[in-house]
Amino acid sequence: MATVKGMNLNTSKMLECMCVQQDTWLFENPSRAKKDQSKNQTITYYFDVEKWKRCPLRDGCYTPGAKTKSYSVSIKSKEHNEQLTFQNSDEFKEKAKERYKIEAKNNELKHRHGYEVALTSGLEGMHLQGAMAIFTANIKRILKLKKYRTTETRKPI
Repeated sequence: MATVKGMNLNTSKMLECMCVQQDTWLFENPSRAKKDQSKNQTITYYFDVEKWKRCPLRDGCYTPGAKTKSYSVSIKSKEHNEQLTFQNSDEFKEKAKERYKIEAKNNELKHRHGYEVALTSGLEGMHLQGAMAIFTANIKRILKLKKYRTTETRKPI
């Protein structure tokens, strides 16, 4: 059975059934989703359940007693296509390799230095809280490095 990347077994099985007997298996719904800018449009295919019951490959994709069978395909918007192109670029892959370092530092700021919950209201209070959390993290790092270097120089040769 040929599988399609990103689809579950039932969807892949259904597509295989469609390829075996292409004549009048499905018809496209002429009305697509509303042309709303915030959502992707979809094309919905509806299947003739009576013909599906007689398909030799129906195991796994046809549920006995089902009254309808449909499959929807989303049409990606321009923004989604641009994002997919960017995610496949070398620049994105390089940035993704460095992300874990930034996330570790953000985790330290949030959980160890009180940057998880705002202590005051307003933007200025949040700026001050952020500056203090970053300052504290940097001072701790400097002290840790200084302690490591002084203990390293005291070791006998």
